[in-house]
Amino acid sequence: MREFGEKIKRLRLAKKISRSEFCGDESELSIRQLIRIENGESRPTLTKLKYISERLGVEDYKLMPSYIELDKEYLELKYFLMRTPTYEDETIAQKKESVLIRFLKSIMIGYLRKKDLSSQIIHIWH
Repeated sequence: MREFGEKIKRLRLAKKISRSEFCGDESELSIRQLIRIENGESRPTLTKLKYISERLGVEDYKLMPSYIELDKEYLELKYFLMRTPTYEDETIAQKKESVLIRFLKSIMIGYLRKKDLSSQIIHIWH
């Protein structure tokens, strides 16, 4: 919950919006509520979450602590693998296999980097 509040505060400050300005007339969200949310002492209701996301100019799901922006190449590879039928066409099947290998390497490299493992291990996959 604290991470969630810190993210809201960080985004609000990045936009240089004071708490008073953010809450406006306080009909949707009071300054006290915002402080409690930013400090991780309270969770917003769905209505308040919607208001906060609109004020910050981001989608509400992007405020969630577990949200991770996926790499564009990853999404393209995934889309290709899932949406391209082979219809027993060997050429397409080979292309999908090649893309699958790239896809798996991409995932593995990302995992290794995230785990902060040595660049020598990462080099093996290139």
